[in-house]
Amino acid sequence: MARKKASKAKAAPRRAGPVVKASSFPMRVSGTSNQGDINVTYTKLVRTFGEPTIKAGPEDIGAKEAVEWHIQFPDGTLATIYDYKESPLYEAEEPISQAKLTTYLRRNRDWSIGGSSKHAATLVRKALDGQPLPTKQRAPAKGRAAKPTVKKGRRSLREQARCLRNCLRGHT
Repeated sequence: MARKKASKAKAAPRRAGPVVKASSFPMRVSGTSNQGDINVTYTKLVRTFGEPTIKAGPEDIGAKEAVEWHIQFPDGTLATIYDYKESPLYEAEEPISQAKLTTYLRRNRDWSIGGSSKHAATLVRKALDGQPLPTKQRAPAKGRAAKPTVKKGRRSLREQARCLRNCLRGHT
């Protein structure tokens, strides 16, 4: 009898799913800047990344963002998603109703993506499209050296201790 070859089914690509969720507490995202924009509903953002990390209330007059997600991808890339100066809170002169804020969030489709590189925007778009995400740490871009751990002009603790010992001994 002749054997039949087993057909090899292609494995389904890994979905972003529960691997990528917004942090439930604010992360250190200082130093990030706008890396792109997306046109997507609030509901899809919540389905993909979970509830926002920061959510302004109706009494937060002048808030530049009504909601903001802080996301760390499996490869270590940090990203933020926010509605910069789009909410009714930004131009409000008095507190707005919760219903007005909720209606705004349901209707808004203009979101900004923040990060330290365009790679953050790429990963946000991939996660929203359900595409597989990288799991390994990214290497520095070609031509760019990794940032030094000690800033120029500053001494490490070991150097400071050595200098102090020499000063106490009378050496300079």
